[in-house]
Amino acid sequence: MSSEPAVDIVTVTYDSAPHLAAYVEGVSALDYPPERLRLVVVDNASNDDTRRRLSELLPQLPFAAELVESERNAGFGAACNLGAARGSAPFVLFLNPDATPAPDMLRRLVGRALAEPRAGLVDAAQEPSGLAKWCDPATGDTDWCSGAAALARRTALAGVGGFDPFFFLYCEDIDLSWRMWLAGWRCLHEPRARVRHEVGLPGGGVKPSELLHMIRNSFSMRLIYDAPRGVLAHLARGARYLASPRTEAATRSAVAGGMWTAARGLRHLLRRRRAARSALRGSGERARFVFTEWYYGRWLGEGEDASRPASVAARAEWQGYQ
Repeated sequence: MSSEPAVDIVTVTYDSAPHLAAYVEGVSALDYPPERLRLVVVDNASNDDTRRRLSELLPQLPFAAELVESERNAGFGAACNLGAARGSAPFVLFLNPDATPAPDMLRRLVGRALAEPRAGLVDAAQEPSGLAKWCDPATGDTDWCSGAAALARRTALAGVGGFDPFFFLYCEDIDLSWRMWLAGWRCLHEPRARVRHEVGLPGGGVKPSELLHMIRNSFSMRLIYDAPRGVLAHLARGARYLASPRTEAATRSAVAGGMWTAARGLRHLLRRRRAARSALRGSGERARFVFTEWYYGRWLGEGEDASRPASVAARAEWQGYQ
């Protein structure tokens, strides 16, 4: 019997058919005892050939796999929660369908988690272009772990309540990480664990869908974690973008959608805010909970200091309201 801990791999698909062959090839090659692995794929009501391709490819895996077919697209975080609930292993690996892990990725993530008993999340280094997020090179502590390839300790995940389904797409991993820190768990980056995942556009820049969802979610994140002055300033910023004739239509839609979503979920967000602000007062983690324009967390741009947030200009090639 292998001594390695069991791991449930959870992958969420949505119109992911083009990525599935490479994904299955990657997870099949993981250097980890197959009897200690189990895969749960939650398909969020794909419109393409994803489900048929999965039914063909999953039986080829050297370990058990299950396909859960959702009737509607409930969002990434909600689907991750559903997949995690289907298993009971002490560790859960959240892995995107467009992410191809190196053979030793999982072994390195698990090894790091076992060596750090208070690690709630451990994420992998993404190639060919990594995330420009803050990380302590000495300890591996990072403000947040990317949900594209992150190992979660199940006790920590259950303790903070999993992902918040309120966030449909993007930033749900940042919110989960911040709740981990506030609950006394650590979020770590393991640079020796590698995964191929194209996080931006060829040649640099941010994917338009990511930028727009970051803008949209920024209002809700501010309501949960920011100081009152920051919340009011961000609402004023949003109003300026809506009023400016220079604001692009997609950006205007994201700002309006973010304000509407925050207003519609105000009761939930205020409940989250009370819990977060109470935990922040008793923690030494206040420096992690920072905001820069539409972004949240400390980002590193080229040549920038890790002690301060990167500017939006360093993060995105975007021509909107200035």
